[in-house]
Amino acid sequence: MGKIVLAHLSDLHFASRILNDRFTGIPHRIGHDKVLAFGLMSALEDLPMHFQTSELINVVVSGDLTRIGSESEFAVAHTLLRSSARLTQVPPPDLLGYSIPDDQFTSVPGNHDQYGAGFMAAQNPALTGVHFEVTPWHRRLVDSNDQVTLDLFAIDTNSGFIPAPQGGNFLAWGAISAQQFTQLEALLNANPPVRGRTVRALMMHHSLSYFGGAVGSLLWTSALLPPSRQRLRRICANHEISAILTGHTHTILCKRLSARTSGGTRRAFWELRSWSTLVGPRKINGFLAHEISNNRDGGVSWSTYAYRWRSGSFRRAAQAVASFTV
Repeated sequence: MGKIVLAHLSDLHFASRILNDRFTGIPHRIGHDKVLAFGLMSALEDLPMHFQTSELINVVVSGDLTRIGSESEFAVAHTLLRSSARLTQVPPPDLLGYSIPDDQFTSVPGNHDQYGAGFMAAQNPALTGVHFEVTPWHRRLVDSNDQVTLDLFAIDTNSGFIPAPQGGNFLAWGAISAQQFTQLEALLNANPPVRGRTVRALMMHHSLSYFGGAVGSLLWTSALLPPSRQRLRRICANHEISAILTGHTHTILCKRLSARTSGGTRRAFWELRSWSTLVGPRKINGFLAHEISNNRDGGVSWSTYAYRWRSGSFRRAAQAVASFTV
């Protein structure tokens, strides 16, 4: 059986200290928790056993690698994600870090990652091509038996704003630029799916389903703004996108959505939104794991499992929180 497994992390909020244990200040700017970071290392090591696979686990992060987008925070993020740090000189070495190879790791920028360009900056052009791959991008993942293909696309939900220093984003809105939408559709058209073996997914930071909160009389706080939301839904329907991987709200969501294609046919797709994975102090933290496999009917099945921090470790729920056939 062909199988692809994704570890879907979000809102890591890496601070400038590797062993961060400082959780004071503005709540939405609190950094990662060192205990959760150690727990995630163990959880990622256990994923192949949990899913009974020898396949390599691909790690995707749906935004907010950092707390406020500083260079020191990106240094910690890249160190812990791509390699490891030796914490003691006494053997055996005490290491922290996930050592994820570049070809097994992908991420998109979140609104917190932009803040290095200024207070609550809306968009930081200096991130592009340095800390994040230029969006939109496409990555094709194929299982070792060459039976299942995941076409993963990504878009930047901060791209629709004026870059810093002029542009601010005090309500943490999301917006996608017309250029990003045009380029995304070009990528989708250039990489057609193979029926019966290909599943298409889109990764971004802001949630498609979250309609925001209210600060005084200001609605849509922290939400993807309506014009971007509406166009994205049409793209998902027209281009057979089956799943959207998101974050941003720090809460889990697995929701079946639908939209009409240009021809008037209604088509379903899922939003799969991860908890905040490492934000301290430890309260409600977790991540999602997605299993994509071929099935007996000649199609592709997608199952999503929730890993939540409980009693000192990330524990997988017994039942899938979402399951559908492509």
